[in-house]
Amino acid sequence: MGGRVAMCYASKYPEDVSALVVEDMDIRRRSENFIRNFDEERAISFSRRHDTLDGVKKELGSIGYPSVMYNKWIGEGRIHEDEGHFWSDVNPA
Repeated sequence: MGGRVAMCYASKYPEDVSALVVEDMDIRRRSENFIRNFDEERAISFSRRHDTLDGVKKELGSIGYPSVMYNKWIGEGRIHEDEGHFWSDVNPA
């Protein structure tokens, strides 16, 4: 859990971090049953930067994420506005 917190902090405050080393993270892919109708090709080609919030929602929905999941991420600030665009800290690939 500490690695995730460190990466989140580094992404939000890059001016505070000169380097970040995260060791021994569990990076296994989740089973295919984690999300019904998961589209792996769309997940791999997912762009984390979008012009609109609806664009982020639409793309995450097309990958197979239910709206309750990406709306939760929006509420948590993991999908947010950044310099006139919307950025997703969530990378589904």
